[in-house]
Amino acid sequence: MPTIRLTDNLGLDLDIKPNPVSAIAKYLRNPGLNLAPAVELARFIDTPLDEVAFQRFSTGLSFSQDAEVGAGETELKIGAGLNGNLAIYQKGSTISPEHYRAPIRVGDEQVCLALGVKATVSAALSSEVNNLSFGFKSGSEVSLYNFKLFSAKPAAPTLKEALGQTIAGFSIPGDVEDLAAMSPGTVSSVNGSGKLKFSGGAELAQSTSLLASPDLPGGLGPVKVKAGGSLAVNASFQVSGEYEIRVRKLDQNRVEIGYYNKLGSEFDVSASASYGVSATLGQIDVIPTVLGLISSDPKADEEALAAAGLAPDRISDIEDAIKAGIDRSLAAAAGYEFNALDSNQAAFLYEVRLDQLTAEGRQALHSALDGDLTPLTRRENALAGQGITTLRTILTNIRNRTHTFKVNLLGIYNAISITELLRTGEVLFDPERGGLVITDRATAKRIRAAMVNFAADPEKLRRVLAETFLITAAYRASRPGEAPELSSTHSFFEYTASTSRQRLLAHQRAMEAVGLGRGASPPPTEEFGHCSFLLDAAYNNDVCVRLFLDPAGNPRPEDEYRSIGRRALAALIDPSTENITRYRLVPLMDDALWSAMCKAGSAPAIRAILPPALKDDDVKPQVIASDYILIAWWAETMHSTAEILAKVREYQQAHPSLDPENNDFKKLRKRLSDHLADVARKTKEHFSDPWGLVAMDMASGRRAEMTAKLTSPRLSLAQQRPRAIPAGGGGTA
Repeated sequence: MPTIRLTDNLGLDLDIKPNPVSAIAKYLRNPGLNLAPAVELARFIDTPLDEVAFQRFSTGLSFSQDAEVGAGETELKIGAGLNGNLAIYQKGSTISPEHYRAPIRVGDEQVCLALGVKATVSAALSSEVNNLSFGFKSGSEVSLYNFKLFSAKPAAPTLKEALGQTIAGFSIPGDVEDLAAMSPGTVSSVNGSGKLKFSGGAELAQSTSLLASPDLPGGLGPVKVKAGGSLAVNASFQVSGEYEIRVRKLDQNRVEIGYYNKLGSEFDVSASASYGVSATLGQIDVIPTVLGLISSDPKADEEALAAAGLAPDRISDIEDAIKAGIDRSLAAAAGYEFNALDSNQAAFLYEVRLDQLTAEGRQALHSALDGDLTPLTRRENALAGQGITTLRTILTNIRNRTHTFKVNLLGIYNAISITELLRTGEVLFDPERGGLVITDRATAKRIRAAMVNFAADPEKLRRVLAETFLITAAYRASRPGEAPELSSTHSFFEYTASTSRQRLLAHQRAMEAVGLGRGASPPPTEEFGHCSFLLDAAYNNDVCVRLFLDPAGNPRPEDEYRSIGRRALAALIDPSTENITRYRLVPLMDDALWSAMCKAGSAPAIRAILPPALKDDDVKPQVIASDYILIAWWAETMHSTAEILAKVREYQQAHPSLDPENNDFKKLRKRLSDHLADVARKTKEHFSDPWGLVAMDMASGRRAEMTAKLTSPRLSLAQQRPRAIPAGGGGTA
């Protein structure tokens, strides 16, 4: 059995024999190790722990030689040198092991001795299944900690006694026997970087967005689509990043096992949903699954699609896109839930009765200690009979919180039915947000990513969806009687791999601009890692009408839209003195200057009338002119569209039994279609920025249903605003 010798060359010389069932006795392959603290311990050695004259005392521990740890073969290596740490935490202390969540609390009548060791996962393991890799990457650094809590009543042990007990009983939670060998009041923690796996049932709220393509149809047939339900699937997840497995020995037969991700750390989440087998369209039933969610007659659409005789490779492409969209949506949902955990929450938390474990429970627990929670998460309801109780799992939030699988039907008004759109168009998935875009082939060609033929280019997709929403809103306003539950979505989505604090604050200002809470301010750091930000505004027909017409059915004036556009942009600009773009607020807030800019019209003429402070460099006049041109374009577009739309609706109201083939009506419809096609061609690029969404929302009087979601390792927020029709109907709130 190995021996641990602790010496500081200043009087400390302590030999410690490990307990026969401890991790040191079981896994340490060296016959003996000498450890040297970085500071003198001899003068404290006989002092009770609670009388050590520091609230938190800490010192490094140097290993005199390399140490090899493992069962059967070397799984972990501890290098010679300063690779250990010894610390004392006094009554009421809070311990955050390497800044992981849920700090360990030292009670008011307790004192804690902590022992930590840095090791490296062996790069030469012969098998992925072993006791001490915990799912961490080969060759990566691992931290092994033991926190031994001692009662200070009636008297705390001396440092010598505490060292002897902590080192002799040092535990590494490699298997069930290691948990049984832990002494009550001990916390054993391992953390590092690797892959954590889990699986189980997950549910996504399905949301369908009806969008018109620029080539608008002349008819008024009802689209054969229903409002979304929910998509329930079984899925496997994999989280790659830094995590901790923490075991707390509650009493002789009970342990608590928690899985925690590191505060503010980066991680990647992937998901793979599982499906049943279909006898019809291909071998996987993903197509019928999606048809069941979005079609008003899914069986008829499935039969019609089968009768269309789609080529096998075409069916395969559709299936691949649908599966990729679902998988990405699930991964985004899991990623949000990991980021949204508060500082005291575990992603997974279990209580284990060691004396009640069945053979199946032992096997599931061992797998979980290897970093694979699949046997635990797959059978949550059956665990209690196997000696394991689920206290918390992130899957509960994925099921219970509203996470969305979005399907954008771009061109559905032309195709009318899902079958026709699938038959004549293409199916792409959004690789960042998740969800699907089912669209005509011309638009698919425009937004398809070059690398993957069934993936959309996120930046191009964002612009296309913004411009098509603008024409969709007007087209829907010309279609009375469409089901109110069917909606068209105006979205802004942005993903950045490296996000600044200023960018996070801009996202929060956008949330505030649409009447949502902005949440807590980001912590005072300049780098926040990856971040995704979503704003979704869902409009039904009534809200689309309010975008263009006043309550009496008259076109809203151009000046009103200009005022809305100015307020929308002002709401997005930071007025603080530190913000270098605050000069943009001057013309937005100064009515006289704005009026002069309207008379000037062109960018050179606008520059000429700006006050000196706004043209002291080449940038400011260009930006101000660009702001003006964007708002002026939008205001003119909205007003001119409203004028045509008012005539279409007036004609419809005057002819309640209108024949869709009436030539006068067809001319009006053709004029509207031509106008909207021109709008699509001329839509400004910045309309796809948050400004466009905020301006349209303000124009509706904030009547749309609004969703916002911000996901980052250091700050995650989710806000919702239900669809509402305010009293008064002014439209400019």
